[in-house]
Amino acid sequence: MCEEPFRRFFDSPMMGMAITSPEGCWREVNDRICQCFGYTRAELLGKTWQELTVPEERIPEEAQFHRALEGGLAEERIREKRYVRKDGTIFHAQHFTMGLLGADGAVESLLSVVQDITHQKRTEEALHQTHKLEGLGLLAGGIAHDFGNLIGSALGHLECAQMEMAEDSLAAPHLKRLGQTLDRAGELTRHLLAYAGRGEMATEAIDLNDTVRELVNLLRVSLPPRVRLRFEPSSGFALVEADGSHVQRVVMNLVTNGAEAIGDQGGELVLRSFVLDLDEEDLERLFPAQNLTPGAHVLLEVSDTGCGMSPEIQSRIFDPFFTTKKEGRGLGLSAAIGILQASGGALRVTSEPGRGTTFHLVFPALQVTKTP
Repeated sequence: MCEEPFRRFFDSPMMGMAITSPEGCWREVNDRICQCFGYTRAELLGKTWQELTVPEERIPEEAQFHRALEGGLAEERIREKRYVRKDGTIFHAQHFTMGLLGADGAVESLLSVVQDITHQKRTEEALHQTHKLEGLGLLAGGIAHDFGNLIGSALGHLECAQMEMAEDSLAAPHLKRLGQTLDRAGELTRHLLAYAGRGEMATEAIDLNDTVRELVNLLRVSLPPRVRLRFEPSSGFALVEADGSHVQRVVMNLVTNGAEAIGDQGGELVLRSFVLDLDEEDLERLFPAQNLTPGAHVLLEVSDTGCGMSPEIQSRIFDPFFTTKKEGRGLGLSAAIGILQASGGALRVTSEPGRGTTFHLVFPALQVTKTP
């Protein structure tokens, strides 16, 4: 079907290409498009674009197909689409289709050119999320600072009032409850400052394995019996520069969320630590746009077998005051971002409805010692 020099163009390793019949069946594919979809050439031949398109985009795909048959796509801009690989994962692609005319001037077949832009889309989304968090952090930090000053002033006046008041005064219990309320408001302020990366932290060299192990021993007695908790530490130890109490607070929040996601059906929470050498490509792939430096890192994973999260929820879980709980302030995960960034680390989440959730925490390693 393809003659030189068109054959050389079609076999280019830079772009995925496919030729389909006017009815939409694939007649010929190049090696690059096989790599994009994860199928062999024999598996792809006979399939249609509709079969490989995500369900919500199949109707627009059908419309584009008919326009191609009418020869209306020759000057259309490249469009973005989402396709499903053989393993079920979804990838983003730039797609262009045009009709190939036969001797009689009718559309004989369709040529489609596809480029996988999944990495580019992830980087763009990560940059968008980073900019959003930076903007929210500036707002939260400013509010928390001013709010903290007001709380401090209120507490000062409260203490003066309590000093001037008799212990048996009818107003004493009310002032005591007011003090408790102001203390809770102060805790919210500290969460906001942590999110903004402006909280008070006493960083030092800590062994992350020891810090997590100490917390796990405490959490085991507080979790419901239906939730099994395991810790699989890396061999040897790795020192990181962080505030141990803040790190424990982050992990405790993630474990608590995981236990709630598991619910009454029961399940497992697993914490794993790894010592990894991450180069620039690894960091861009795993933690895009998070300003990490290549080198030795300590990675801590917190995984649960719970209900998982939809992409829509995942896109908002680090926003201040966003929560899916009936009772909750929505500040735990947002504060975790600030705590990790203050330690030079980063955080990402992978989740799928019905298949659990994994949080990945990474810290630059100060010193790594592996056991033989």
